[in-house]
Amino acid sequence: MMGLLLIQNSGNVITVRFSLNGGTTRAIATAISAGVAIPFSKVLQVKNSKLMDGETVLLDNLIEGQANTLRVWATDDQGSVSTEQIRTFYVTPNRPPSLTIDSFTEKVGLIDSDHITITGSVTDPEGGIVVVKYQIGDVNPVQVHDGPGGTFTFDIPLTNLKDGENSIILLATDSLNFTKAVNKTELLQSVRRYKALPPKGSAKNVIIWVQRDINLSLTAEASMVMQNEAENFTEMTKTNSAPVTNTIMEDEFTISSQVPKDDIVFQFNLTRSSIDATESIHLISGGFE
Repeated sequence: MMGLLLIQNSGNVITVRFSLNGGTTRAIATAISAGVAIPFSKVLQVKNSKLMDGETVLLDNLIEGQANTLRVWATDDQGSVSTEQIRTFYVTPNRPPSLTIDSFTEKVGLIDSDHITITGSVTDPEGGIVVVKYQIGDVNPVQVHDGPGGTFTFDIPLTNLKDGENSIILLATDSLNFTKAVNKTELLQSVRRYKALPPKGSAKNVIIWVQRDINLSLTAEASMVMQNEAENFTEMTKTNSAPVTNTIMEDEFTISSQVPKDDIVFQFNLTRSSIDATESIHLISGGFE
């Protein structure tokens, strides 16, 4: 990513920051403002289905076709925060390797005991292991390279060629290894998230009722922001709790914003009473104003 940051106040310490998919905030550059535009850049690389900053994994298990969100903003040492720049991008986690064959000089006067030499190179955008094979006609392929991208050389005896024109097919294949393991560890705690759609498009006062199993512990948080703003979760106030049946309890939560917001997300933190318990949420309802 590249950009120019225009700062009006000279002498301020400016830090350009970014986050991916609402995750960890990271710094791109720090500079002292001189009242002129400050250039900045950051190179990220896709490698083995991961988005990398050098050797640091920023996004793991990239999925083709899945939208990813990049947010970039700046802060200064006086507490000011710039407007965020938001970009959505997609990745192709496993790009195919690239194969190049060096130019071949015509040879004459050869006999069956001679051979021809073919050289080339192969690269893999993900930095993985690449296997190169060649095949003549319907004969089984012959492997000539197995390792990281680089150069390769192989000889073909003239006895393997027929009189006249011969076609040699080369194929480069990368390797991605996946291990599927079963994790049977039971969790006592979990988090559930729900996005709200206010009937009028936005709201500044929200009340929700959550019906849960009586032994399930539950706390609620909400993020009330405008579209394209970063999520900002605040604990909701529990205003009431009453039994619905002998086994189900209903909790009432409220939260307010100074101005109407159109991007509202609820987050519930659940704690079961024991590993073997099957306690859960049964119903969520609410009102918006």
